[in-house]
Amino acid sequence: MSAEEFTYDPYAFSIFEGVDVDNHIIAIYSLEVEPGRDFLKIAEGLASEATTGTWIKVPTETSEIRKKYQAKVLGTYEIPSEGYQRVMIAVAHPIENFGPSMPMSMVLAGIAGNLFSVTAARVKLTDVFLPKNLVKEFKGPKFGIPGLRNMLNIHDRPLVGAILKPKTGMSPKEVAEVCYKAALGGADLIKDDEMQSDPSYCPRIERLHAVMEALDKAQEETGKKCLYALNITDRSDKMLEIAEKAVEEGANCLLINYITSGYENLRMVAEDPSVSVPLLAHPTMARALVRPENMGITYHTVKKLVRLCGADITILSSAYGKMYQPIREYFWSVHALRDPLYGIKSTLPALSGGVYPGLATQHVKDVGIDIMMIAGGGVLGHPMGVTAGVKAMVAAVEAAAKGIPLVEAAKTSQELKVAIDTWGVYEKPKEYIFKPK
Repeated sequence: MSAEEFTYDPYAFSIFEGVDVDNHIIAIYSLEVEPGRDFLKIAEGLASEATTGTWIKVPTETSEIRKKYQAKVLGTYEIPSEGYQRVMIAVAHPIENFGPSMPMSMVLAGIAGNLFSVTAARVKLTDVFLPKNLVKEFKGPKFGIPGLRNMLNIHDRPLVGAILKPKTGMSPKEVAEVCYKAALGGADLIKDDEMQSDPSYCPRIERLHAVMEALDKAQEETGKKCLYALNITDRSDKMLEIAEKAVEEGANCLLINYITSGYENLRMVAEDPSVSVPLLAHPTMARALVRPENMGITYHTVKKLVRLCGADITILSSAYGKMYQPIREYFWSVHALRDPLYGIKSTLPALSGGVYPGLATQHVKDVGIDIMMIAGGGVLGHPMGVTAGVKAMVAAVEAAAKGIPLVEAAKTSQELKVAIDTWGVYEKPKEYIFKPK
């Protein structure tokens, strides 16, 4: 019998042990399938559409091609539900299809491309298991968490960052003044907002010069280094040139909006040897991909890929702030950024989005000290001013790292006391899996 005579395409299915895991991405998808539809056929169609197939068999799609280059369904796992059939499927994608340099643009075209357009199901890319032979083509972060800590000489607490606000409208002089005040308070990093790149009223290089002069002045007074993440997001054909120019002009950290500009632009800058400073990757627009419950891509998958592409730091919304962020996404995203990954350095999660000092203890309890707490309003909006706002955040993370209750720490920090009086201390309700009677 030919493959076309079988009910299910024999080239589209395999057990896990039947594929070379070093040369396949194993992608996990969750599907909502219309009632009555055969989800095995839908899974078969997804594997085909992602690689060799189309809606009908064509003469050039030979058995030899399908055997070697077609993705394969490794398992289908039905979840009992009413209405739509809910199914998890595992699919092995041959990495040879992506090309020798493994461009992330092509990897995503394969594992997260046309399959979202299937008419009979809603599809979400839930997770990816990356093979060594793909990962080895990526350099990952230049510095990683240990490198950042060594650079800043901060080893025993979460790092503290400040976000420039308002997002738009300030002049270079006004930006530099905010940075000076934040650095005096002990900020480890100050970043441009994702919307602040190179507007006519605040040109990028002029802003850089003003800020670095302000940070040098603050360091002379405090003895402490502070990074400034300059937003270099721009046209793809200009970004590497902009990055190199910024470093030549004294930049000590760069920011890239990696979703809107593309993973490969981040990777291009990160892997260039002339860019000798940390990179902060901002996920603006990511929610369009990750927020739908039954479509798109999970956030921890997005974060695993940004680590591969070279981010030393990436923004991650707190599960307790102003942004939509389910705790499961926040928890697994931190693991995707920090857990061992075939020798790729770790990426620092910068928790943001309505963050304030009263969240420090909860963050440390959840995911430890290898994080940054980075805030705009939560430091700039402090009743005693910007410098006090940063001091309050530093006092909070120091106390949290030592296991000291924030209310207790506030007895020796007026700045923290005022922050607590203003915004409070977050305490997550205790949950019991097995609760004694």
